[in-house]
Amino acid sequence: MAHVNAKVSAPATKSKHKAIEASPLNPQLTFGTFIIGESNTLAHAAAKRVAATLRAEAVVFNQLYIHARIGMGKTHLLQGIAWAGNQIPGRRILYLTAETLMHEFLSAVDEQTIPFWERLCTSDVLLIDDFQSLESRSIQSELCRAFNALKHSGRQIVLSADRSPSDLDNLDDRLRSRLLGSVVAEIKSPDESLRLEILQSRLNAVRTHYPGFDVAAEILKLIAQTVIYSARDLHSALNHLVIHNALTGHPVTIEIAEYAVRELMRPQTKRVKIEDIQRLITREYNITRGDLLSARRSANVVRPRQIAMYLAKTLTSRSLTDIGRRFGDRDHTTVIHAVQKINTQVDTNKALAHEIDTLKQLLQTAE
Repeated sequence: MAHVNAKVSAPATKSKHKAIEASPLNPQLTFGTFIIGESNTLAHAAAKRVAATLRAEAVVFNQLYIHARIGMGKTHLLQGIAWAGNQIPGRRILYLTAETLMHEFLSAVDEQTIPFWERLCTSDVLLIDDFQSLESRSIQSELCRAFNALKHSGRQIVLSADRSPSDLDNLDDRLRSRLLGSVVAEIKSPDESLRLEILQSRLNAVRTHYPGFDVAAEILKLIAQTVIYSARDLHSALNHLVIHNALTGHPVTIEIAEYAVRELMRPQTKRVKIEDIQRLITREYNITRGDLLSARRSANVVRPRQIAMYLAKTLTSRSLTDIGRRFGDRDHTTVIHAVQKINTQVDTNKALAHEIDTLKQLLQTAE
């Protein structure tokens, strides 16, 4: 797959200093190829607003923070901003993955050039992908200074991460406060209609290279109903069928599709931590970690808390006492009550049983 570098030049006054080398952009990740649905409307609209803002034009918001699980379109939106923004004359866009940012930071330290945060401020829009990976306090300190400078000069910052700002671990308090003041947009799992649109779009793209390739509508529907977590998984499922067709020459049947999807969705279990459970529960039930650990007794908090304790008991090796401690210093008897209650309800409530199974799969599937 071809990639293109989007380079940002430093201002003339600092031309003797090496400009930060931007991460490569994928020409397929543009706004034109992003499929919009209810689960991503806000994130897409906010990203488009950033991309369309002209240089020196008053901005509606300085910071945008997009979060979602892996494969949901975060990188697609950030690169869409870069591609669209670069079409505006004189606009300087700097797109960096966390890996590139760390490499550039270490190089800057070795070179002992101008402060790294100043080098980040040569752009009109700073885009940082996989922000959750930047755990170094030294890098966070530089970012905090850069974000302050960019905001005060009316420029913009867009970050993507796999969780909300409040759920980021090992984050400097000043930086956390800055992030919580952002426009925060979550991309949730696509519904079935959006999954079908994503599959159809991918099928159309495949046909440009394999004109004779086709998949029946009932097969696309089967995939959309089975592969429910991310756009990336949907692409992988269709790619399995393309490879089968290309290698065997046989048309894609329901049986072949079922086998391909089954292989793709075969669970790869991983060690689950209580932190993983708490992050998932707060995201899926739209509550905060503070709610989960608090003494609040409202129904919208109690039920998720009990489910979280149940998952901690069934998926981890932690003791009841340890689980209680990790959930706001609760007594082990509270954990026992939560586990017994969810166990009883699962036996009689099919919707809850399905809900629990989905949560377990999300936690146990390696990403």
